[in-house]
Amino acid sequence: TMLHEFGHAAYDKFLGQDLPFVLRQPAHTLSTEAIAMLMGRLTCDSVWLHQQAGVSEVEARRIRGEMSRALRVKQLIFIRWGLLVVHFEREIYGDPDQDLNGLWWRMAADYQGVRPPAGRDAPDWAAKIHFSSAPAYYQNYLLGEMTASQLQHTLTRETGASSVAGRPEAGRFLRERFFKSGALYDWNETLRRATGERLNADYFLKQFVLAD
Repeated sequence: TMLHEFGHAAYDKFLGQDLPFVLRQPAHTLSTEAIAMLMGRLTCDSVWLHQQAGVSEVEARRIRGEMSRALRVKQLIFIRWGLLVVHFEREIYGDPDQDLNGLWWRMAADYQGVRPPAGRDAPDWAAKIHFSSAPAYYQNYLLGEMTASQLQHTLTRETGASSVAGRPEAGRFLRERFFKSGALYDWNETLRRATGERLNADYFLKQFVLAD
């Protein structure tokens, strides 16, 4: 969580100071979430664990595969959860008077394979605070994860390293190619200028779904 929130802070810190005030903000909410998620993934990065968290080089090397698998599992679980939240919320706004308790568990079964206890009829869906505190937000996490993978692919290509840890050139890339322009362009154009193409889900799929 700390790394995630620091990712947001880094984006804000390096917004172009020559921008008009109204454009001195991230290109989109999903754009700043992408950076937060890119930074949050470092907890499963063996290079970062060695350089910043004090894990020995031998141990970091030993757990590299395990950390990679853990991140992959985490991402695949989250995508199903995120899709549930986004689609359930759309159904709420489309027909708020329907049986939301039943709808939640039917959709949870479809997206997550999770079924309720027998006879359960309670507003379990309302336990998700985003429905009231940050409505219509969760798609930013889903799009942010895909954007993070696209940025990671580009950073690997630009730096020649699979990890951004200990790579000042990775920081320069993000500052100059992604943060600095703020909201001067829409989010997809900002991403195109940074990576060479608009949002492409293939990078997320290759990193987490099609990975060996």
